[in-house]
Amino acid sequence: MPTKTKFSETDAKLSMMVKRRTLTKNAIKNYNTVFNEIYKLFGVTPSDIVRIGKREQKPYVDKETGAYDILDLEDRTVTIYQFKYYDYLKSKGLANRTIKLKIDSFRALLGEFNIQKPKSIEIIIPKDRIRDEDIVSWREVENALSFCKSIRDKAIVSFFATTGLRSSDVRNLTIGDLVDACGIYFENGEEKTIENLLSKNPEEIYPCWEIMPQKTSKKSQLCVTFNTPETSTYIWQYLNNRIEYNMRKGRNEKLESDYPLFATSTNKELKSTAIEQLFQRLNKQLGDKMDKNGKYRRFRSHSLRKLFSTTCRRNITQVVINSDKTSEVDIITIFTGHVPPNKSNSKVYEAIESDSHDSYLRKIYIALSPYLSIKEIEIKDIKTQQYKDLEEQNKALKQQLEAQAVSMQREMDEQKEQYEKKIRHVESVNTALSSQVLDIQNQLDNLANANDLKRIQEYISGHEVVEKYKLASIIIGYYKEDVKKDDFEGVTIDYIDELIMQARNFVVAKSMIQPIDEIYNDDLWKEIKTEIDIYSQDIIYNLGYEFSKSQRKKLYDKLDDYASDLWKNKKKANRYDVENIVNGIAIR
Repeated sequence: MPTKTKFSETDAKLSMMVKRRTLTKNAIKNYNTVFNEIYKLFGVTPSDIVRIGKREQKPYVDKETGAYDILDLEDRTVTIYQFKYYDYLKSKGLANRTIKLKIDSFRALLGEFNIQKPKSIEIIIPKDRIRDEDIVSWREVENALSFCKSIRDKAIVSFFATTGLRSSDVRNLTIGDLVDACGIYFENGEEKTIENLLSKNPEEIYPCWEIMPQKTSKKSQLCVTFNTPETSTYIWQYLNNRIEYNMRKGRNEKLESDYPLFATSTNKELKSTAIEQLFQRLNKQLGDKMDKNGKYRRFRSHSLRKLFSTTCRRNITQVVINSDKTSEVDIITIFTGHVPPNKSNSKVYEAIESDSHDSYLRKIYIALSPYLSIKEIEIKDIKTQQYKDLEEQNKALKQQLEAQAVSMQREMDEQKEQYEKKIRHVESVNTALSSQVLDIQNQLDNLANANDLKRIQEYISGHEVVEKYKLASIIIGYYKEDVKKDDFEGVTIDYIDELIMQARNFVVAKSMIQPIDEIYNDDLWKEIKTEIDIYSQDIIYNLGYEFSKSQRKKLYDKLDDYASDLWKNKKKANRYDVENIVNGIAIR
């Protein structure tokens, strides 16, 4: 077998699990890594693990005692695999978070195919505390841009900081996505192409990025965000340089819509390692600092995502714009692709209107853009007349809302006083009526019970089975117990037939053990018989056994013999012995 095997494609069980769960590429890669390591340790494939697990949880015949038994969970092979694999991961010096992810992947296979899982290993993962000093500053972002070797790298770093998108989503963006994001900037009738877009002034363009994040795609969480004109300028410069480079190399200078937005020199999609190497280089230039937890490099794509969301949250109260449709929606979670608290996906997406120059989300982002500027000088430039108009609009709106609040409070106080008077009147009337309603209800219940009882008595009168086994008193007793239950649905012919069958089964079962009860009639015998009855009925129910008439006769004979031996030796019943007797009759 090759050193690295794609079990997700070659192994039937893992392939089935991957298809059913619709896993992401990273999740599939993790499963392949885990089961390659397990194959290296134990020489078993995922299908082998499933087969072994299912076999060892079935009953088997003990060679020494001849009785049926089930292998204890702690002695099963899957348990041994789990703990030895855990020891192997610890020996490699992996972080607890990584070890837990790998162990959970192994256990997920067991759960997928209904194999009883071993007891889980407690792996403590300390909660990392995010401090203010862990979040990079906009000054650090500006310094990082000065260390970037190419305009492409500047565009990427600026894009991360001003959109809040994850690395996987940035790498998947295409030229076509950029054209769609800038749709409102095309004139009526103008062809929406990258060439026409690049002819426009990037300092006036806020692209609107509407994507389904890879990480949360299974939860259908939409992300709508923007980038600043500052970032648009870097992107325009990068794409124009890219076209010129293609021309110098004698390639097709046109950027096709399916080309990656940020690409290699051969127009291929950037791999995750390319982004990681970019941030590694920048970290070295910035002093190679770590976060306060000592786990991650300080300057990375996730740090820029955190910088974006934190900056927006700290300043959102300064720029909130009124909208009947979205005033209660957490805008920042829409920007970052999360579901706002206490909101379902559908309610959030109903609040997101199509992008336009007047759309609510666009206005909010433009108002926030001064705080998202990388260079300080840009703050003055970005705070346009439109932004100042929005500030005046907010101020006037605040005054209007305060006046409305005072008026509404006055009306509410008056209405409250009127309602309290009405409530006191209703309560006095209600007290007088309550006792009358209760008396009528009791009369109706008594009448209904009397009619039901009469109907049962008429139906069972002369009934062949009832007469044969003398079931009348038992049936009436069953009915009186049912009436007390909350889920009792009333008397029907089917219900009476069911009472007759229950009473018959009870009498027949009782008669099968009566003869031997006449021989032994002391308290010990009664205690032994009661325990055996409880154990046997519970075992038969839990294992789902069904017996023929002859099997049931043999079972009662065996249980009576066992009870006699216990009575003679002054011993109590043992559940394990009863289970062996039941299994012996059932599996023949």
